[in-house]
Amino acid sequence: MKRFLASLSMISLLVLLASCAQKEEEIPVYDKGPVLMDGYEGVDLGLTVKWANYNIGAEALEEFGQYFAWGDTTPSIAYTYYHYKWYSMSKSGPTKYFSDPYYGEPDNKMSLDLVDDAAQAIWGGKWRLPSESEWKELFTYCTWEWTEMNGVSGYKVTSNKPGNTNSIFLPAAGELNKEGEIEAGGESGNYWSSSLFVVTWETAYYTHINSQAGQLVIGRRPSCFSIRPVHVNYFLPGTKFD
Repeated sequence: MKRFLASLSMISLLVLLASCAQKEEEIPVYDKGPVLMDGYEGVDLGLTVKWANYNIGAEALEEFGQYFAWGDTTPSIAYTYYHYKWYSMSKSGPTKYFSDPYYGEPDNKMSLDLVDDAAQAIWGGKWRLPSESEWKELFTYCTWEWTEMNGVSGYKVTSNKPGNTNSIFLPAAGELNKEGEIEAGGESGNYWSSSLFVVTWETAYYTHINSQAGQLVIGRRPSCFSIRPVHVNYFLPGTKFD
């Protein structure tokens, strides 16, 4: 009986060791550092999408790049409703992306069409703006450290996934004000998502960063913010690009 129990214990131990070894082997292998994806550098942080290594309009990690209103594929020149693509001065309201029939026939859209996605329009391929949930994923599964890169303040965002040490840098690029000047550059930054805020047509989700924290908030759609694209594995069948 003792021999039987000893043999049973040995078998259980071997099964446990084999199970642990299998779990260790299941740790994914990630690309190290930035990799060229559809013509632009992307970084594998172990998340559902790959994150671009720099902003649209930038050529280096710490460069601010260009600024865009939400849903506009042309770089902004200043913060104003007058120049905003999806605003009608005559009816003082939106022409797309709204659910209130007061402004006309509502389209009830809750996220950007790819044709209105600056990342897709400018970079092409499988690049697009990150969604609200993808920003949340970046907050949840990465470590955010306020630091400097070549004299520019911002966040180094490093993956927390086992076996993944990749990171991206989000510079505090500020925003364009009504005079078309960069405001709060080096102090804070704002990065659009593709997701609308459900309560009012005027606002969409974006990530705001400063030395205290990074957080997902809402802002007025004509605001001139930065864009950090993400790269997806595929687009759903039937996706319209124009």
